[in-house]
Amino acid sequence: MAPPRLRQRGGIVVGPRWRVSASIDAGARPRLAPGVRLRHDRLTGSYLLLRPEKGFELRGSALDIVRLCDGASTVDSIIDQLARNHREAPRSQIATDVARLLDELLERHLIAVDGEGGGSAS
Repeated sequence: MAPPRLRQRGGIVVGPRWRVSASIDAGARPRLAPGVRLRHDRLTGSYLLLRPEKGFELRGSALDIVRLCDGASTVDSIIDQLARNHREAPRSQIATDVARLLDELLERHLIAVDGEGGGSAS
């Protein structure tokens, strides 16, 4: 499983944060923040997370993770689903990658989190 990455449109490639754990609990339910939407760019074939005046290209497994941020799936269930789809990667590595991306998305106000100690639901 390739590491998830965000690239700000017209900007710099942003790698995952190098933190050991996420600020989001395993039982939390991430979803796209209000005003944020996932769009397919027909010209480039890439997928973008869009919010007013900003766009972020999803790279690697970031698209798989964001698609599972539906507000119903918990962080644990997202990790389980990815582990089933990417059997070649250890679950612990998938969990680390998911935590890093969700932290970055939360910091950029691209997701909100509902449920158990999920941080601020902005």
